Amino acid sequence: MAVILCVGSVFAAAEPVFPRHEKGQPGAAIWEYARSRKIPLEGGGQAAIDTSGLRERDCCIVLVTLRDRRKETQWLVDFTVGVMTAKEQEELAAADTSGVTLYTSTGSELTFGQEPVAMNVVVAGPLATDEPRVDRAVKRVVLNETRFVVNGEFLGLGLDRAALTIMRLRDESGKVGFGMRTGTPFPEEETGPNRARLEDRGVTLEDERAMGGAVPALFEVFGIAAKTPGLREILFKVIDVPWWALVKSLGNVAANIDVHGAG
Repeated sequence: MAVILCVGSVFAAAEPVFPRHEKGQPGAAIWEYARSRKIPLEGGGQAAIDTSGLRERDCCIVLVTLRDRRKETQWLVDFTVGVMTAKEQEELAAADTSGVTLYTSTGSELTFGQEPVAMNVVVAGPLATDEPRVDRAVKRVVLNETRFVVNGEFLGLGLDRAALTIMRLRDESGKVGFGMRTGTPFPEEETGPNRARLEDRGVTLEDERAMGGAVPALFEVFGIAAKTPGLREILFKVIDVPWWALVKSLGNVAANIDVHGAG
């Protein structure tokens, strides 16, 4: 499954000329659907990093491509930050918002807080990339809309720095381990040598926090997908965990981040 962030300006051409389709890029039907709804897809690139937190009306348009043998099916997903309702605020007041604390094998204590954010999600699709009749296909698009509260701090942690740090721990001189757990710190006889090995690779406390934060960030992503009609069905097709386990006990399903290839 490929997930691509698309940003840019709305379409202006009355008669659109669709770009040549390449793997992971929007197909003609997606382009036409986006044009008809004035959804920006042009000018896509790497999203700017903003650590100031999510704000009302912040929006992210994501292209999801599912490849099954030779067939490619696509969806557009619109994530928009909404205004917290009175009911949502009441439910949050009664919920546990103490955050998460992780202990690392280097002796660090990492604490991640709570930043409740109301999220509106609209999933549009499915549309095949080789759709022969684009106009008819666009008229058959199904919209799945949902809304829930997410932890904005977990989403803001990201995965990019964690991936870079993991690659630094797997250079030509061998692999260096890095462990995390909740509950109790690691003993000093373990943390001292581990800290020295990571310092030799240039790993900082901020890098450790990025690796520790990758786990709650993944859980937040899984949680959003599992609660969103349209995304949930895609998730069940590509994840190698029984769907009933994800629904019954999402928070207890083990998650891990790994880096494949040299990219």
